[in-house]
Amino acid sequence: MAEGFGYIGNDGRPTAYYPAGYPAFLAMVYRILGADPEAAKYMNVALGIATIAIVYWGTKKYFNRRVAAVAAIIMTASLSQIAYADTLFSEITFSFVFVAAIFLSLKLLSGGQNETAAFASWGVLLGIACLIRPVAIILAPAMVVALWREKRSLRNFAMPFAAAMVCFILVLAPNAIRNYKVFHAIVPISTNGGIDFQIGNNPNSRGHYMGMPDIPEGVSEAGASTRGYREGLSWIAWHPFDAFVNEGRKLFYLYARDDEGTLFSMSNIPDVTLWAMAIPVFVFTDLGYYCILALAIAYVWRKRRSLSQNEYFFAAVWVLTTLFYLAFFGSDRFHFPLYAIFCVFAAKAVEEM
Repeated sequence: MAEGFGYIGNDGRPTAYYPAGYPAFLAMVYRILGADPEAAKYMNVALGIATIAIVYWGTKKYFNRRVAAVAAIIMTASLSQIAYADTLFSEITFSFVFVAAIFLSLKLLSGGQNETAAFASWGVLLGIACLIRPVAIILAPAMVVALWREKRSLRNFAMPFAAAMVCFILVLAPNAIRNYKVFHAIVPISTNGGIDFQIGNNPNSRGHYMGMPDIPEGVSEAGASTRGYREGLSWIAWHPFDAFVNEGRKLFYLYARDDEGTLFSMSNIPDVTLWAMAIPVFVFTDLGYYCILALAIAYVWRKRRSLSQNEYFFAAVWVLTTLFYLAFFGSDRFHFPLYAIFCVFAAKAVEEM
């Protein structure tokens, strides 16, 4: 992409298997700074710091200064946050955009002047986030639920929300048009959705990633995605109990550990001795994550009947993100963008101690 060849796969043919947002971002970095993976890693560091700054600023504004300081410290000290900065995955980039959209959502929920313009900006940010990872779409229903809970009349927010959705569609439109020209099918973001759905819903599924299913010769990416959704839904319809049990496995793999970033950041280390020395890093990564998650869950459960508007929105984003991935399969990479929410809830728990 940086060299002007467009979005193509390893076989040289146009692709849309993964969302184009992160490859496009990397292409921009390589075009400006040179095609060096180290440049992308430095950009990860910059975006990671910027995300922590957003968490601090947003939490101070919509909660209080003490909670903001504790949340920022927890997030800064997270070994998972540090480890992913050394990988060329979309975690850091997506989290930056996703967290920015979350705190902009809090601004919208607080109301104020120029509401339509603010909603339009939120729609643009939501579109950019979805081009990196489609899970960001859950912010739309989370916003609707929060506005409904706030008892704001339809007349008050219908037009601003409509403006947001128009901007959201306009951001996705160029990608969708390109994909239609390539695949002659409607593909708003990417073609891996149906395949991921089939990976998580088939007779051999165990709730985690298990490799791509066989794709018949001559079937396009878009056709394989459609086929994946069809076969996955067929399996669920004929095996409802197995599918229900599998949901529990997906939930387990979604939250059971937090060391995948550390694992991938060390994937090029061949020395067995260094791997042995790294075991404590894996242990402390997971222990820190378990403490943060336990504090967050304890706080939400204790305050479940008296959550503030902002806390309720955070909880809605957490639940809807979980439900989104339960439709596919579980991976600890998937909960990474929720770290800001975990840290704020954990900080609230610490404040009450």
